[in-house]
Amino acid sequence: MPFKCQVLHCEDTNSPRHRFPNPIKNWNLYQIWIKATGNTKLLEIEPEKVYKNMRICHRHFRNEDKSTNMYLKSNTCPSLYLPESEFTIILSDFQNGM
Repeated sequence: MPFKCQVLHCEDTNSPRHRFPNPIKNWNLYQIWIKATGNTKLLEIEPEKVYKNMRICHRHFRNEDKSTNMYLKSNTCPSLYLPESEFTIILSDFQNGM
């Protein structure tokens, strides 16, 4: 069964999926991804379960954030087709090294 994209209102069912950052190894980046989704339900789930069981689809990442084999480069954040209210917060958090 394919993973559903966790970005609020995303209906994509075909593109590849990306795992959330490991919350143990990179808590700040994990938090930025959670905020980027606009999906408040993720806040109610243990971070380890989000990491193991939830995904964000490929379309939320810029081409320059992807390597040639379509994996994401390290410290990449979703930045495309996100809920409007979250976009400014994410960029600000990321630029300030949240």
